[in-house]
Amino acid sequence: GKEVNWTRDWDYNFVLIVFKGIHLFPGLSERLPKLNQVLAVHGLIVMFVYGWSLYWFLWNLSAWISFQSFGEIAIIFIYTVAVNLLESIVVIGILLLIGLVLPGKWFRNQFDFAAALIVIFVLSWFVYFVWYGMQARYLLYLPLFLLLMGGVWFLGIRVSNVKHLVRNFVDRTSIFSYIALLMGSISVLIVLFRILV
Repeated sequence: GKEVNWTRDWDYNFVLIVFKGIHLFPGLSERLPKLNQVLAVHGLIVMFVYGWSLYWFLWNLSAWISFQSFGEIAIIFIYTVAVNLLESIVVIGILLLIGLVLPGKWFRNQFDFAAALIVIFVLSWFVYFVWYGMQARYLLYLPLFLLLMGGVWFLGIRVSNVKHLVRNFVDRTSIFSYIALLMGSISVLIVLFRILV
């Protein structure tokens, strides 16, 4: 198993405790993917969600500097990080629900591959949709993205190297999950403190 430093890897341990708690519900734990696969896919989601927000934050930064203080800009960043964490959790939650519904051989047993394809193609389409002003005509491109996703999925089933390539890439993004859990949790606590105090 993984060697865990309880002071350094507290975010990993928190997720691990949640997954251990799920084992209290018979039948549910068997329908969930492995923790390392969930963290890897979450890292991929983080790469999209935080990357998109960071782009727009830096885009607006030069304008904010002229009329906002450093503290105000820092608060904007903290709120952004907190919201992004919640968004990434919602997305991974939806993927886990899909895994509970679909047969295991289709999704759960290859979660790091199948869920990754959904994240890559659906979030890529969403970025494309938002980038061009969320015009209704760009909704028509979603079926094309889904068709490409299905093609890569089918290819991955037939050609093991394709699946291996996707899994290797997704596994390398798991570091983003740890970073997001740490930064996001701190940001959420700061936001709650500002609301309650």
